[in-house]
Amino acid sequence: EPPSQLTLITEIVGTVDTFDFGVDLSESGTRVEISAPKAQNGVGQVEVFEKVLRAGNATHTSDASDDGIEEWKRLGEPIMGDTIGDDASFGMDLSSDGEVIAVGYPGNGNG
Repeated sequence: EPPSQLTLITEIVGTVDTFDFGVDLSESGTRVEISAPKAQNGVGQVEVFEKVLRAGNATHTSDASDDGIEEWKRLGEPIMGDTIGDDASFGMDLSSDGEVIAVGYPGNGNG
C-alpha cells in the first residue's frame, strides 16, 4: 500500500561528471553515498550526504517523525582517487548503519 503522505526533500545536485553513477542508501534512509567514477578526468570520487532537518536556525539529523524542512548536507570532503584513471568509486558500498563506506579504485595499478 502506498504511503498516505509523501515528503519532497531537497534534490542533491552534483557538480562533477558521472555524479550519481552509483547510489547507496543507509537502512534508515538518512545517509546516502553517491559515486562519480569519471570525475576529475577519471580520478573519481565519492560524496556522502546526510538528511538533516532545518527548523529555524537549528539543524539536526532528520527523523521521519520530525516536522520541518528536510535537506541533504554533505559530510566532509569528497573521497578522491589518487591519479587519472583510478576511477575511484566505480565500486562502493555503504554499511547499513551509514557509518562505514568502502570505495574501490579499479584503475589503480597498485591493487
